[in-house]
Amino acid sequence: METNRLRPLLNQAISYSSQLHRLRFISSSAIVGQRAWGFFSDDPEGGSAVYRHVLKFQRPSTIKYRSQLHNSVSFIGTINRPLTRINIGNGRFGVHTILNVKTYRDYNQSFRVLLKMWDEMAEMSVQHLKPNDLIYVSGHLGSYAMADETEDFRMNYKV
Repeated sequence: METNRLRPLLNQAISYSSQLHRLRFISSSAIVGQRAWGFFSDDPEGGSAVYRHVLKFQRPSTIKYRSQLHNSVSFIGTINRPLTRINIGNGRFGVHTILNVKTYRDYNQSFRVLLKMWDEMAEMSVQHLKPNDLIYVSGHLGSYAMADETEDFRMNYKV
């Protein structure tokens, strides 16, 4: 009689174990390992792959059309030469000098920019600036060509 009762219980236990065995293959450790905490990353590039993808392909900000666009720049550099006065016929007062700017990537490299200042800014600069002063400059970037010793024209920049 005991045997008759145990047999259905054993059959039921065997069917449950086979169902659990099938479920184990469905929820393998590879699938279970992909949880929401995989979204966060200590990646040095910052953020997840999805976040980097969105940043890469997002629409850039819109710039309103202006008939005359200027390249606006900001530099931190040292004054290379004493300020030189610019005298023009219409009564405006100006000064110019050379600004030596060290590059961000390689601090041993630098480039030079002609710095022109007019009117009130020129007057203030004459009073306060001297060679080797470290200053912050922002303005419109321009360029001009100038012949060097070999009569080759070289492109220079000015702010």
